[in-house]
Amino acid sequence: MMVLTVARMVWTEIVRKRLFWTTVALTVVFLALYLFAVQRVSASAGSDNPLDDPLDAYLHRAVWLSIGLYMANLIVAYLAIFSAAGTISSEIESGLLLAVLPRPIRRWQVYLGKWLAHTVWSGLYAAGVYWAVVGIVRVRTGLPLDPSALWRGCGVFELIPCVLVSLMVLGSLFLPTLSNGVMGTLLFGIGMIGGFVQRVSAAPTMSKVGFVTSLIIPTNADYYRMFYEALGGSSLPPIGAQMSARFGPFGGGPVPNNAFLVYTGLYIALCVGIGLWRFGQRDL
Repeated sequence: MMVLTVARMVWTEIVRKRLFWTTVALTVVFLALYLFAVQRVSASAGSDNPLDDPLDAYLHRAVWLSIGLYMANLIVAYLAIFSAAGTISSEIESGLLLAVLPRPIRRWQVYLGKWLAHTVWSGLYAAGVYWAVVGIVRVRTGLPLDPSALWRGCGVFELIPCVLVSLMVLGSLFLPTLSNGVMGTLLFGIGMIGGFVQRVSAAPTMSKVGFVTSLIIPTNADYYRMFYEALGGSSLPPIGAQMSARFGPFGGGPVPNNAFLVYTGLYIALCVGIGLWRFGQRDL
């Protein structure tokens, strides 16, 4: 299928530009530092200040999971943003698309193939980092985690790079590569700030601000739902009650319902649909 052919070309280009190996190398460094920190702090807490209360012990270990997943969220987001920011615009500027499109290939196949390649690439990376962080915390702290809950959390986590890739590929039709990357970074930051404002303030106005920003860019709300699912969700009600107080900005926040996950899926579909239509109409 032509879409898969285009996707394979994009993956080859990612490897050729050394983006893949650079990302892997830096990720190994991050995970090594994270492993060192978790191991040292966990050992210190266990010997110097043991926690007798099972709930306190659970929350103390879960804090490290929240920190690791928060950092993984940032890394995955910026990888998705900057790897996909020039998907279309850079090839228009270099004239490469002018050489590709005259061949017997439809524009929608080119666009969908590029979107698919970056989505799969970012999704695989997100899954790898997610399970690495979970594994480190589970092995080094002994945090009890339900495998089914972790899989649900991973599924929600995959929505974050998918949203950002869809937005970046669409933005590359309208903005130069650098401007598109800056736009994606600012939107992602706005979503984080909106979620933080909604979390720390009980005022109705602030709650509305957080809700509006989550509609503009749903990544931060999806992160809160991912962390909630990874801990077991509603099956652990004491955790839900103390999440905001103990985890701070790394995990505590208003948890969106299933309807919001449906909205995220529609958001992705809308971005892809608009991109397909616009790319078919654009004069190169």
